[in-house]
Amino acid sequence: NTPFEKTITGLTPGTKYSYYAYAKNSAGESTVSSSQYFTTQDLASPPTVTTSAATSVGETSATLNGVVDKNGGATITEYGFRYCVYGTGNYTTVKTTGSINTNTPFNKTITGLSQGTKYSYYAYAVNSQEESTHNSSQYFTTVTVPESFVITAPTGTIGLGNNTITVQASG
Repeated sequence: NTPFEKTITGLTPGTKYSYYAYAKNSAGESTVSSSQYFTTQDLASPPTVTTSAATSVGETSATLNGVVDKNGGATITEYGFRYCVYGTGNYTTVKTTGSINTNTPFNKTITGLSQGTKYSYYAYAVNSQEESTHNSSQYFTTVTVPESFVITAPTGTIGLGNNTITVQASG
């Protein structure tokens, strides 16, 4: 009763195989054992992600949101966002290196944006196999704050509950 083993290579991922054991010596060949079965592991596939709507959109910043839906059968090693001024295609990447569990939301606040500008972005994730496929993009427009404004009103007092505003016309 001496155990033995043999490593085989070149098998196809995700395939069911059967095998049996036997022995052979000068006296002849043993009877064949009953068949055993195993299935090789599937190769990892790209992860899948969902790009969610931006939040906390301000004059020069916004928070981008996404979710890793599936890891593709391998550990996520990087995730983040690619964003650009709408229509330019010149994407900037903001990323986190490390793993994240599936069905886990993630976000990144980006700064240095231009006021009153439309941006496009999408979430992505990378595993040992490859990067997620570009899913649908989301869009947001940063807030525009006017430098100054003029109130045009007749001369007089305007009542606002317990408060008043006095407006005086000038020449």
